[in-house]
Order: sequence, then C-alpha cells, then structure tokens
Amino acid sequence: MEAARLRDADGRPDAERRDLLADLASRLDALLRGTTHPAYEPLRLLVAELRSGGDLDAGWAEARRVLDGFDENGRGTAAGPGAATDSGTGPGARPSRAGFWKR
Repeated sequence: MEAARLRDADGRPDAERRDLLADLASRLDALLRGTTHPAYEPLRLLVAELRSGGDLDAGWAEARRVLDGFDENGRGTAAGPGAATDSGTGPGARPSRAGFWKR
C-alpha cells in the first residue's frame, strides 16, 4: 500500500512529495516501535534516512526501493531487502510479517 502510494505520487510537486515522505516516516516509526527482528532493519534505516532531511529525490528513490522490497503480504520479495529464500519454514526462516502491516 505504501509503495503504491509513492508510485501514484510520482511527478507531484516537491512540497507534496516531501510531506508524503514525512508521513511515511512517522507511520513506519510508529509501527516499528518495539520491534527488534532484523527483517525490519531496512525499514528502520529508511525512517532514519527520511528523518535526516536529505535530498528529496534520493529519499524518494530509497523509499521506493525499500518498500518495493516488501510485497502486499508483508514478506520480502526476491528483488528487495528482506527477501525470503524459502517457504518460510526451517532453519533461518523469517517470521511472517503479515501482522506487522496490520497493527
């Protein structure tokens, strides 16, 4: 949902995109509070980058890259961070992130 929101806003004025990134950082920060699983590290790093107030285009591109790494079920995709390498069972499997996005 968040990745689609950014895709839909491509080409919007800078001020609007800056507001969208600030809102995204706020929502992710609230969702991540209290989580320690390393699967969420890309999202924590994204929040830090968005809050740093750096270059808008770089932050936008990084947000798109990180969010595109998570599919609609909350599991990492092969193309992005947190990529799942198996069916989610067995040694080294990541826990399902489906509940994470519904908090």
